[in-house]
Amino acid sequence: MSDHAQGRAVFVYYKIDAQNSAQLLPLALHFQQQVKLVWPDLSCELLQRPSASVQGQRTWMEVYRHAEGVSDEMIAAISALAEVLQMPTPRLTEIFVPLA
Repeated sequence: MSDHAQGRAVFVYYKIDAQNSAQLLPLALHFQQQVKLVWPDLSCELLQRPSASVQGQRTWMEVYRHAEGVSDEMIAAISALAEVLQMPTPRLTEIFVPLA
């Protein structure tokens, strides 16, 4: 793993229609189960904003962490799998690193 990946965490967020939440939740959970099959030590979380927007949309956030940091390979594979499983789009990815 490259030094620049050390401690990296990845946050992926996207919007869904609130009325589709119940239908999309099993897909999102299945998606993260598939990710963990490839990287069992990868921590996966699925979060949402506490309330829907005035347009009736929810923002969902996937959070990925690994003891050695999330590598470029992991990020690319997560993105590719999301496309294969037809996860909601657009998916916006942010990478954060520890300050200390």
